[in-house]
Parts: sequence; structure tokens; C-alpha cells
Amino acid sequence: MTKPRGRDLGLPFPGETGPNNAITDVPGVEVGYRTLIEGNGPLMQGHGPVRTGVTAILPLGRTPEPQPVWAGMYALNGNGEMTGTHWIHDGGYFVGPICITNSHSVGIVHHAATRWMIQTYADAWQAEHLWAMPVVAETYDGMLNDINGQHVTEADALTALEAAAPALAGGDAGGVEMSGDGLRRSHPRRLGGLNFDDEVPHERLDVLSPLRHSVDSSELILYVWQDNCTHPRVSASASV
Repeated sequence: MTKPRGRDLGLPFPGETGPNNAITDVPGVEVGYRTLIEGNGPLMQGHGPVRTGVTAILPLGRTPEPQPVWAGMYALNGNGEMTGTHWIHDGGYFVGPICITNSHSVGIVHHAATRWMIQTYADAWQAEHLWAMPVVAETYDGMLNDINGQHVTEADALTALEAAAPALAGGDAGGVEMSGDGLRRSHPRRLGGLNFDDEVPHERLDVLSPLRHSVDSSELILYVWQDNCTHPRVSASASV
């Protein structure tokens, strides 16, 4: 059964959607998933059921060399974890993937994303002594998943990263256990008319918002800007 979209119910979201109403409507953005679904019945800590995973986002796709992505971070209530935010606040950018997983798997996914960056850009890391600080954000899935079992592994995160490709929006992987109260759980949309200067018009694509369970008001929002191809893409993430 197809779930209703917010606009179908008359919710007045600003802007308009892209062609596929997906994060990958932004040219170059690639997304990979690793979804873990195991078991049924009452929750038994350390055993299941498992309803979790990893979502990996490559904001610039697979570039031959590591490229910075301009970014900004905003915290509404601080009830959530997102790695790399200190450098985003200080430097205004990040390098590497964005990953989403459950609250108790941020560490292992960060470890995997760091490994992926070092392996993917081995020559740059060897020659330039670079450091890796990927962005990894969490959603609390303990209502529907055995979150304390820590079922996500390094291999799961690497699988999501290696699988990254143009894909449609959905509630897989890092969002598989999230409750959208009957609605689809991402709402990409195009917001026009944002001018960062007087000469270069920009369009903003508000491309990702995986909902948390209704008992928790936190969520992750990814904003991606794309201009008229004469300036670099500008991207920002926020934890609220």
C-alpha cells in the first residue's frame, strides 16, 4: 500500500519537489543503504528483533580526490549526536560522507567511514597527512529495534558506503525503524529565490529529513544548495 505524502493531505510545505522527490534530485548526490531486519516478537536485549541500518550519503558523489563541502550546523535542543560538528562550526565545511545510523552505533559507523575515506583517497592521505572527520548522525530507534544489542557492524557501514549511487527517497537503512505516523519519512523540496549575492542566483533543495519516533522531537536535516554551475555547490547539515 502506498503511504500518503504530506502534500496529498494538504500540508503547506514551501517550494516544489524535484523530479523524483528524492535527495538524489540534486545532481551528483549518491546514497547507499544497508538495512538490517531480523526476528519478530517481544524485544530481548542483545537478541532482537533488529530493525536498523546505515544510510550513507556522498554529497559530491565519487570524486577522484577528497573535496570540501561547505556546511553549517544548528542544534535546536542538543538531544542528539552528530560527529564532525566542531569542525563544521570552526571551518565551515567538512570532507567525506554523511552517515545516519542508530544512537548506539555512531562510533562503529564513524570508524568505518574513516576507514572508507583513507582507503578511497589513499594517495592523498599518504602524501598530505590528512585527517578524516566524517559526519555521522543518529536516530533513536529503541522503540522498534534492539538498539542495546549494537547489531550494526563496520562491515554494514562499509557496505552502505560502497553501494552509494543515485537512488530514490525512502525509509530504508538508517530510517527503517523510524515512525512517520503513517507518512513517508523524507520530504525533499526545492526552495527558490535564495540569493547569496546580487549576481549568482541559487536554488535550495531541502533534501532529507528522516523522522524520529514521535516520542523524540529530534531529527536530521540536510540542506544542499546548487547554483548556476559557475560556483561550487554549497551544502549544510543540521541536527535539531
